[in-house]
Amino acid sequence: MKSTKKYFVSAACTLFLLITSCNKDQKLADHLAGNWRIDQIALSDTSEVDLNVYKHSITFEPCEDAYTATCRAYYFIDSASVNIYTDSIKYDLRGDELTVTYVQKQSVIGYLKHRFSILDPESNNITLTEEGLAPDAANKIKVVISKN
Repeated sequence: MKSTKKYFVSAACTLFLLITSCNKDQKLADHLAGNWRIDQIALSDTSEVDLNVYKHSITFEPCEDAYTATCRAYYFIDSASVNIYTDSIKYDLRGDELTVTYVQKQSVIGYLKHRFSILDPESNNITLTEEGLAPDAANKIKVVISKN
């Protein structure tokens, strides 16, 4: 009887954690859906992409079942009012992490194919920092985006 009760309590706790995690990922996916301006791209502490000439943006598509699905986004680079580059991206969300799993054209934005921590995920100004490196690593990628 005690082992059945322990099993039931353990299963209930696991289910609760899974549902909570799924809801958090879906809430983040819903918040990301739409157009975001890219305000900063730092490829290291000493190398930044110049965003004054070409405007970079990303559009996150609506993503149902974000906890189990691979989501889609589109990356744009514009000069004046003309689009000069579009790329397709696939990504996964887990907690406060966004992992870019696919970049169609590696030559221009292949540097995005990493796992990023999402700082302040509920705001309209989000910073993505590359995961897996020491906080003071010189080659850490950082991308700052703002909701349009």
